[in-house]
Amino acid sequence: MRTIDAPVRDPLLRVDGLVVEYPTSDGTVHAVSGATFEVGGGETLGIVGESGSGKSTLLRAMLRLTPHRGGSVRHGDTVLTDLDEKRMRPLRPSLQMIMQDPIASLNPRRRVRDIVAEGLRMWPDRVVTSVGQQVAEGLDAVGMDIGTVGDRRPGSFSGGQCQRIAIARALALRPDVLFCDEPVSALDVSVQARVLNLIQDAKEALGLTVLFVSHDLGVVKSVSDRVMVMYLGRICEIAPVEAIYDAPAHPYTNLLLSSAPGSRRPPVPDPTGETPSPLDPPSGCRFRTRCPLARDRCAAETPPLRDLPGGRSVACHFPLDSENEAGATA
Repeated sequence: MRTIDAPVRDPLLRVDGLVVEYPTSDGTVHAVSGATFEVGGGETLGIVGESGSGKSTLLRAMLRLTPHRGGSVRHGDTVLTDLDEKRMRPLRPSLQMIMQDPIASLNPRRRVRDIVAEGLRMWPDRVVTSVGQQVAEGLDAVGMDIGTVGDRRPGSFSGGQCQRIAIARALALRPDVLFCDEPVSALDVSVQARVLNLIQDAKEALGLTVLFVSHDLGVVKSVSDRVMVMYLGRICEIAPVEAIYDAPAHPYTNLLLSSAPGSRRPPVPDPTGETPSPLDPPSGCRFRTRCPLARDRCAAETPPLRDLPGGRSVACHFPLDSENEAGATA
């Protein structure tokens, strides 16, 4: 297996055995099952997987916007999952989120200057100069002039402009971590690059740590230092971005990359059957019912997320390497 070493960074976020489940009239939805990983300070971790894999739920649970059933989330020395809302509130300025739908994430009745200033008025300790100056600087950073847009409301802007306003609102609080939940999926392709550049510029200027959820593998490759792959609520693989895209270790990662538009990877056999329901996930490896390499052990044992050389972790009993990958794609 070809691997590429990645620099080791001190973890800023630690997630250990996080479980999120939703009771429904039809049973329990297993949205996130035992997620364990770390994110280094100043790192961008891309999170990919098909719809229903648990990507957005994971972010929301880390931010305490969605209840968890087990496990822990640590930010620095603080265990977020041990805090009630009163003790969590002072930490929220440090943990900001950019939502998938830029228009729905903004209050349609408020002026842009008030939307960007809202967090600064709620947490005055984040004001370094003045509220007005930081709002103006935040809008300027995303290419918008407060004199032109400050008194307008979200309904008069395009989706891309609304997303830039949402980014300015998040960055105004000088966060440590930026959670990006499909931040460009609702935007035209012509606007996506501008928004991605804004996030990258903010990361470098403020030393941000970024978690970036997307179903677009090309976008994730362009912004990430490492990539985490999820399937049906479980983590399949985590690795430096070059290693993931050049030599995936998990059969599901290989399938995702081979199926991407414009992929030059050899096609893999079509997965058997439909994606299982999160109400009744398969035993053992959750991808086994669609995996061309599945064996009896895959049904009997849940594969742990184990470390491999090159800063890679994979949850597979029979990970791909340079030999058996060729067999898998034959």
